[in-house]
Amino acid sequence: MTTVFVVEDNEPVRKCLCRILTEGGLTVSGSAGSGTEFLENFPHFSADVVLMDYFLPVHNAGEVLKRFGLCASVPVLVITGYPSVEICREVFACGAQGFISKLKAMEELPAAVRLVKSGGRYVTAEVADWFNDEDRRLPDRKKRARLSDRETQVLSLMVAGLTAPQIAEKLGVKETTVYSYKERIYRKTGCRNLAELLKNISCTK
Repeated sequence: MTTVFVVEDNEPVRKCLCRILTEGGLTVSGSAGSGTEFLENFPHFSADVVLMDYFLPVHNAGEVLKRFGLCASVPVLVITGYPSVEICREVFACGAQGFISKLKAMEELPAAVRLVKSGGRYVTAEVADWFNDEDRRLPDRKKRARLSDRETQVLSLMVAGLTAPQIAEKLGVKETTVYSYKERIYRKTGCRNLAELLKNISCTK
């Protein structure tokens, strides 16, 4: 029986993911509401796979993976409601074995967990398509390459429609910090507002 440890800060979402895993014939061995809680408790749990939300309070999945990967061999499948090529690359570079969209969890999650457990790598179809055609889909590769990891995270959430207070809560930072990131994003991309950012993105699709 395949066991899964779930790391997700939103309790209703965490319960939903656990239900999908259970109904898919998998066993949930435990859960945590943050990366910090996970790091404090992982020496004491047993699991074949860790399912981890990307946007966790204080430390995102990439940051948690950098610490967890130093002393653990359990494969990690990262899940997010805001999939992007940049985030996918980041988590794989940090040691993840899989990347899946929450929108596809009902259809893909049990199979993704089993593939990761068997040693394979899983990338949700939506992001796989972006990888195959990223020159067409990314707004401006040179401009995006200048963004830091945190700026890329903020940009992804801006494009997804989140407000500055919502982004601050999601990333565990101050609202003023989010505004600073937004100012840097606009400066580096040459855009004056969100409408121009969205226009740049839509023009590449």
